[in-house]
Amino acid sequence: PFIPLWFSQTWGVERLSSPNYLWIIPGLSFIFLLTNQFFAQIVRTKRPVLSRILVWTSFFITLILFFSTYRILLLSA
Repeated sequence: PFIPLWFSQTWGVERLSSPNYLWIIPGLSFIFLLTNQFFAQIVRTKRPVLSRILVWTSFFITLILFFSTYRILLLSA
């Protein structure tokens, strides 16, 4: 029961990982989202454009990481 997680490795067994490591992607997404939201709240009054950029960036990064997790789960099924 291994999943293809490490796509930067050469083809073969090096790409496979334990399903426990699948939590890395949502965890990084959550940390990135919280960090950007925190900084967006700090700069919201002085720099509203930067605040919006941070919010939208975190949204798109989270969406991309969700799609990546979905694709990994499809490959492992």
